[in-house]
Amino acid sequence: MPSNHLISARLRTINFVGAVALLAILSGTAALGVLPMYRAGTKDIAESHALREQLSQLDGLSVTLAQVESAKAQTESRLTEAEAQLPTSNAMDQFMQQLASVAEQAGLQVDATIPSKDIKEAGGYKTGPFEISGTGDWDSCYRFLTGLRETKRLTRLDALTLDGTKDHKDAPGDRPTCRIVVNLSVFMAR
Repeated sequence: MPSNHLISARLRTINFVGAVALLAILSGTAALGVLPMYRAGTKDIAESHALREQLSQLDGLSVTLAQVESAKAQTESRLTEAEAQLPTSNAMDQFMQQLASVAEQAGLQVDATIPSKDIKEAGGYKTGPFEISGTGDWDSCYRFLTGLRETKRLTRLDALTLDGTKDHKDAPGDRPTCRIVVNLSVFMAR
């Protein structure tokens, strides 16, 4: 039976060498393949987490950017509407017609409308002074002033003179006449 013992000893040696070789192969695979992949995977997960945080911050910025763009668009729209109320120097005849219409609707007799040729720069726009004088009763003067306020032109009231008289010849009934002189500045497009 010595040969069985010898075979058993050889098989143990072969099994031991095989187990060590298998262990070496598995250790080598782990050290050279799985461990670097695990480290790279861990690094990729950390970078992915950092990128997600950056994306959430950028999403917040995109919402803020959208709000800013919306506010800018609303401001530009209001500016466009305001500039649409500005006549060009060529459209001043239309403004004169609007003034005549306001005076007629108010019942004011316009004595003179004097536009000045002295056009000035005012904050990126032009402004031209006007003097309008007329006669009527107190109610027509008031209606004329409120009508001026409701015109679709940007104007500035520079001076207002109201002169009441006791002369009843021009006014209907017992109403006293009122002489009104309005000095305006009309803003015009650049």
